[in-house]
Amino acid sequence: MFLRYSKAGMQQCRFVRTAGLQLISDLQLSCHFFSLSHLSILQHSGGHSMQTTRAASSAPSASSEAASASSASSSAAPSATSASVPTDEQRHVPFSQLDLISDYLFREVVSNEEIGPEFCRILLSVLLGRPLRKVYVSEQKIMSGADTDRHGIRLDAYVQETGDTSVEIKNVYDIEPDTRYRKDSLPKRSRYYQGLIDSRFLMGGEGYEGLPNLYIIFILPYDPFGHKRMLYTVTAQCKEDRSVRFDDGAVKMFFYTNGNPSDCGSNVRDLLRYMKETKQENVTSREIDEIDRMVKRVKASKEANINYMKSWEIEKEMKEEGREEGRYMSLVGVIRALLSNGQQEKDISGLLHISDEEGRKIAGKIKEFPGGSDLEIAQALLSSEYPTDGSAG
Repeated sequence: MFLRYSKAGMQQCRFVRTAGLQLISDLQLSCHFFSLSHLSILQHSGGHSMQTTRAASSAPSASSEAASASSASSSAAPSATSASVPTDEQRHVPFSQLDLISDYLFREVVSNEEIGPEFCRILLSVLLGRPLRKVYVSEQKIMSGADTDRHGIRLDAYVQETGDTSVEIKNVYDIEPDTRYRKDSLPKRSRYYQGLIDSRFLMGGEGYEGLPNLYIIFILPYDPFGHKRMLYTVTAQCKEDRSVRFDDGAVKMFFYTNGNPSDCGSNVRDLLRYMKETKQENVTSREIDEIDRMVKRVKASKEANINYMKSWEIEKEMKEEGREEGRYMSLVGVIRALLSNGQQEKDISGLLHISDEEGRKIAGKIKEFPGGSDLEIAQALLSSEYPTDGSAG
């Protein structure tokens, strides 16, 4: 997570460095704005990170706009925060009180070797409205990109369905409960997931008909498309003539827990309600009762409880480290720009509202290792293990 904020800081710092031809007073205003913007992003980490980062990176190109945006930045930040849906882990809900839509609890149930496959089979049978055959489950399957520097994905529940007597894969399901508000990215995210999943199936020389059907299923506590539906099913079609059949076997389904149930009926409505609010009063059918018994079994596991506490502590530590690293990256980029445009080192701390000691320390390291990247110098400042030469970056 903290790497995303660091990249945002790098983008902002690059923008500041392009202002070299402007007056020093204008540059000071711009740098001051970018420093405050980035620190605001770091203070509001969580499920809304994509929206906040996007808002911060679309900075104005003129310094006068930067000055006016600086005065409005503090009031704009809360709106991004209020639009998000914080995860249970971020609220630090006790493990026993987690809802099934929570990424951690869902993963724990799916990863249980004894109950995971049956849990997925029942869940999918209700959501799809049809019985499933034999299923095989991989919890949080990692799929790397086409190359080492390409974007990989992590699938919450990767399910393969075969026939009763056949080992041939008929259908593949990717189930993604997602409590983080990532509405704008959902269409292309699902497209990217489809591409990476499909690319794993065909060997060299094998025909395309060997591709299994693929269902990418999102379960969301927010309306992904704003039409109050409980289910949005997306398939490929011919734009000019919808009667033309175009069955590529790929289906994307977006379930909204609070949507109008007329799209899919009471069984799905009740299951989604249970996933969002996992409590006894929402157990209203035989299928949900079976799922509830599995959930209770996992919640009673001492190992799962300990792992939850450990994961929360680790995530907390990573966020703290990421905030501090991102803050230093932003300061390094801004101070580097100021120095390159002739700003006196003694005036920097006052401009950026940091201590004289911190300003001297950062400026000193920039001068000592001029070839170091913002990230390398930030990490060196945090670890006190400085680059051995100035060629890095």
